[in-house]
Amino acid sequence: MISQSDIEANFFDIESIPSDILKFQDIVPAFKFLYYFMPDPLSQRDLLIVTDGYHDDQFAQSVLLAVQQLEGGQSVLSKHQIGIPNEYNFTHLLLVPSDFHSYFKGRLDEERKELYLVLPIHNCEFSGNEPQELFVQMRRQTNSALDWRRELTPKALLRFENPSTQGGAGNSNGVPVRFTLIDQEIRNLNGIESGFMEVTSFRDDYVEILSPKRDEYTFRSQYDDEARTMSQGKVVSAIWEFLVENNLG
Repeated sequence: MISQSDIEANFFDIESIPSDILKFQDIVPAFKFLYYFMPDPLSQRDLLIVTDGYHDDQFAQSVLLAVQQLEGGQSVLSKHQIGIPNEYNFTHLLLVPSDFHSYFKGRLDEERKELYLVLPIHNCEFSGNEPQELFVQMRRQTNSALDWRRELTPKALLRFENPSTQGGAGNSNGVPVRFTLIDQEIRNLNGIESGFMEVTSFRDDYVEILSPKRDEYTFRSQYDDEARTMSQGKVVSAIWEFLVENNLG
């Protein structure tokens, strides 16, 4: 585990806040990280919350104390619902083992083996069963998880082919994208009979979108016996609702 002396030897301007939490920062030209660090001796793990520099000591403390009550020691992601009132509308947290993140690497390589990153999230942003490669890719490309004031960013894995634009993406599992790209590709698909889109949500279910005629789309989920015909605007709205459905629980 990581000791207070380890932190003091590697970081500056360390502040103690209630519940034996250490608060400190990394500030360099390229980025700014604010850390809330709390050892959890009962489960023999260290807990870390990271923000993009935003301070909310009370919420960080509440989250870390809640995590103390959760079973530890897992080597994969684990997702948990939280009942902590907060202005960010976070409903869940993600407990991230050290192999899935790089915080304190190069400083405390041996000591960080039980360092768990704690990410407050909206339910629709992660399923909690992402493999390491996908989780890292989502954090880099689609989800600003350190920004507590971020807009809702639902998980979306996209597969598509568009012979007209010669665009395409995704293997059998799809690639993580922001909703703005899905919106753009829906518009590009308009009237492309041989094109298709498939979008997978945080629940690991999917919908298929086709456009057999100009200004006409079909929308079919994996649970639908028949596709529904929609306008472009309604397809965009339907996919958003599909991605955020059951966001609160």
